[in-house]
Order: sequence, then C-alpha cells, then structure tokens
Amino acid sequence: MTKSYKTRLWAVAALVVLGAAALTWWLLRDPAPYSLRKTPAVKVTVTAAKSQYPMPNRSPVTSICSSRCTSSA
Repeated sequence: MTKSYKTRLWAVAALVVLGAAALTWWLLRDPAPYSLRKTPAVKVTVTAAKSQYPMPNRSPVTSICSSRCTSSA
C-alpha cells in the first residue's frame, strides 16, 4: 500500500468513527431542555370556530355560471 492510500484509509476510518459517535449522541441525548424536564405536560385541543357568515345553498361555480352563462337571444 502506498502512503497516500493509508492516509486516505485512516481519514475515512476517522470520519466513520466520528459519524457513528455523533449519531449515537443524537439518538441517546435527552431532547427536552433542562428547564422543561420536570414540568407538567400540556395537552392542546384545537377545534374550528363556527363561521359567522351564512353558507350559500349552491356552490360558487354554479352562482358564477348562472349569472354569466345565460344566453340573451
């Protein structure tokens, strides 16, 4: 093996070890910050508000076509 090949092999091995260490740290770390670890959980429910505007009896496409698509013969 040449010297440059060995250098590249060691560099790749070092990057693999560093990547494995970073992945292990990422997966095993505690995702909650220290100040939030012992606080109670908050459950949020979101519901849609009832509209204050009346719903039309027909679709907007029908109402547009009924006023514009009539033939005046």
